[in-house]
Amino acid sequence: MAENLKLQYFTPGLAPGEVICFEESEKELLGNLQDSWGECPSTLWDLAIFCSKTGQQERALNFVTRLLKLTENFEQLAQCLLMSAQIAEELEEYESAKAFYELALTLEPLEDSTLYFLHNNLGCLLNQLGQFEEAEPHLERAISLEPLLLNGHKNLGIAREGLGRMEEAVECYITATQVGPYDARSLVHLENLLSRHPELFVKAPHLEERLDRCRKGVMIAQSEIPEVTIH
Repeated sequence: MAENLKLQYFTPGLAPGEVICFEESEKELLGNLQDSWGECPSTLWDLAIFCSKTGQQERALNFVTRLLKLTENFEQLAQCLLMSAQIAEELEEYESAKAFYELALTLEPLEDSTLYFLHNNLGCLLNQLGQFEEAEPHLERAISLEPLLLNGHKNLGIAREGLGRMEEAVECYITATQVGPYDARSLVHLENLLSRHPELFVKAPHLEERLDRCRKGVMIAQSEIPEVTIH
């Protein structure tokens, strides 16, 4: 396996409004796998992601398990464990997911992008489990690796909100909205927090203006996202 596995499933050349047909995509991927005698790592990876995204988690795990047998280094192993953890979360097997993330983090060396997803995703999972204090250092590490990706900032905001540090949470949500205005979730967290704690408008200067800029940024970004039809 000469190349590192990628963390996303891509559909290159898709024009705005173009239709994605899942049935045809799956048929093509399975054909590619058959042509490689079942040992093409990139196709196994794409099939695992495809099945995960189409509600076929058990099949996805099967493809990841087959892929694990073809891994050649810690980077590829970590990415397989990352995928296994994500699928375990989709199956609501949270303790298994946590174990996968933690095992992957024992491997080194790993690329910064892989480390980002491991720390961010584990932090997000710990937030869901209410383990905010344990989540915080993972999310701080994620941000140090990829400060221009929004999820680390958003999830750190959730952790700090859970720890009762509301002003710090506000700053995280604002930063997340600024670096990723196309994703409105950070703005939703921000507005929900402020609706519960209106006293923050008094404590934080110019917060109303900053909130308004976040709203406008999200509105502009959302208007630029093309529609894609999925069958």
